[in-house]
Amino acid sequence: MSNSKFRSALFGYNKKDIFTYIEELTQLFESTIKEKDTKLTALTNENAQLKAKLSDAQADSKMIDDAKRHMGEAIIKAEQQSRRIIEEAHILFDTKRENIERQVEERKLELAQAKKELAAFRASTLEVMHLVSEKLITLIDQEDAKAAPSNMEAQAYPTEAQAPIDTPDKTYAPYTPPADVENERPRQSFNFFEDDEEETVDEMFDMEEKVAVNDSSRGIYILKD
Repeated sequence: MSNSKFRSALFGYNKKDIFTYIEELTQLFESTIKEKDTKLTALTNENAQLKAKLSDAQADSKMIDDAKRHMGEAIIKAEQQSRRIIEEAHILFDTKRENIERQVEERKLELAQAKKELAAFRASTLEVMHLVSEKLITLIDQEDAKAAPSNMEAQAYPTEAQAPIDTPDKTYAPYTPPADVENERPRQSFNFFEDDEEETVDEMFDMEEKVAVNDSSRGIYILKD
């Protein structure tokens, strides 16, 4: 357009050339403007797409950040819960262990007390049995002392002989008086003091299950060995 030449006329340049130049120049500007508008539209569309992608990326980034935050909170919460569960388990275990140990100690004390009471009862029982044994021996001695003068009087003053009675032809064995009480059976001793530290409760009271024998010659009862 800068090389265009206008023809001269009577009153100056040729108007037709001028108009043609202006029209060409206008078309050139319009074409340039349209081209620029096309590029601008393309850039605008591209910019819009980029903005949409950026928005999506920001949304995805936010979602990822939220997911990371939630995962971190969940992990922290799980760790806290696991630590709390472990601590509660330790506390429960320690409590049960202490209860068991306390019960064991209580049972040991009860057993020791029971052993003491059993030993005291055993000593008391043996003492009573010893006193009973001595009392029985004393009574036996008294009965023997009373029976001795009676036997001597019977021998010193015999009874009068009775007249014979007619009886059939039968023979009878002569009457034999009973032997002296002291010679009939040796005196029985009572030994209730056996050194047996391992004797149990059942063994201690086995004596109660022994059969009492009736000594009719002395009129008393003694324990069977």
